[in-house]
Amino acid sequence: MIVPFIGHELFAVNPNCNITEESDDYIIIDNFYLKYEEIHNILCNMPVPAWKYNSNSSRNFIDYYDCRPQLLLSFTKNNVIEHEQVIYNIIASKWREKSPFAIKTSALEFNYFKLINSSITEDFQFYPHKDGDYTAIIYLDKISNGGTAFYEDNEHSCVNYLEKENLFVDVSNLKKTIIQSAPNRLLIFKGTKVHGGYINDHSKFMDNWRINQVVLFAKQSSQNNC
Repeated sequence: MIVPFIGHELFAVNPNCNITEESDDYIIIDNFYLKYEEIHNILCNMPVPAWKYNSNSSRNFIDYYDCRPQLLLSFTKNNVIEHEQVIYNIIASKWREKSPFAIKTSALEFNYFKLINSSITEDFQFYPHKDGDYTAIIYLDKISNGGTAFYEDNEHSCVNYLEKENLFVDVSNLKKTIIQSAPNRLLIFKGTKVHGGYINDHSKFMDNWRINQVVLFAKQSSQNNC
């Protein structure tokens, strides 16, 4: 189904979105997008290309679907994508950042995940990793199963995982704090904190897609080695 939309209007921030939880490490804001239902409808009716696919080694499209489509908002209001500016302002205010930031992608990027093989257990989760200086995740599916896990930094170093071969690793022995996902929930945290996607019941994503939007912020003077 073809759905035309005006980018800055569709992804407008809800003026009534509210902070529901925060700590020194993260902040949670619910009801983030004003037109969540319209966004959800478009995301459920678009092609989703494979991500990190290697026909010789990847388990992608064998055990699971891992896809990363992008939407390029070519014509935005005053050349500013509102939700990115709002998140930037929250980061600058909460963590008292004064350095200029850069968005690590020029398009809106979405993570899609769905299982093909149902044998995976809760012990196995998405690879713990680090991103840029700050990470924002907007949960966009309606399943609300799991969310994002934060791991103790001294238990999992930033190494070159073979994520292109298999998304999952056994995290059962790692200490973790899990931030619960919810439709239209925004989570902002320091990307230098070891984290990874978390699913409580993998069977929930046999028939449904796990859908997130990810925005990575980096200080223009910083170098990300992870």
